[in-house]
Amino acid sequence: MFDLNAAWVLIILSGPLLAYGVVKGVFIRPMSGLPLQTIGMLTFSAAALVALAVEPKVGALLVAVALFAHAAWDVYHHRVNRVVSRSLSEFCFVLDTALGIIILVTIA
Repeated sequence: MFDLNAAWVLIILSGPLLAYGVVKGVFIRPMSGLPLQTIGMLTFSAAALVALAVEPKVGALLVAVALFAHAAWDVYHHRVNRVVSRSLSEFCFVLDTALGIIILVTIA
């Protein structure tokens, strides 16, 4: 049976996303919109792959740290009011933070 890892799919899909950005010329402002989202996509996908490759407790800790980093990402997007709606960034911040805390409590 073919085993497909979602993190690899995201990393592979970031290639066409980068190409689209180059064609559309959106990389003029590198820390906004599509370039920033592509960097985030690659970073969080890479963190997921590393978490799967290391010892389970270390992987769980890495996932918790990534969730807290994503919560900070959500705060940034809420603050600048771009990319996603403010209510979605608020919800995602609460969810990421709660899940990160639950993972830390579970592995302690």
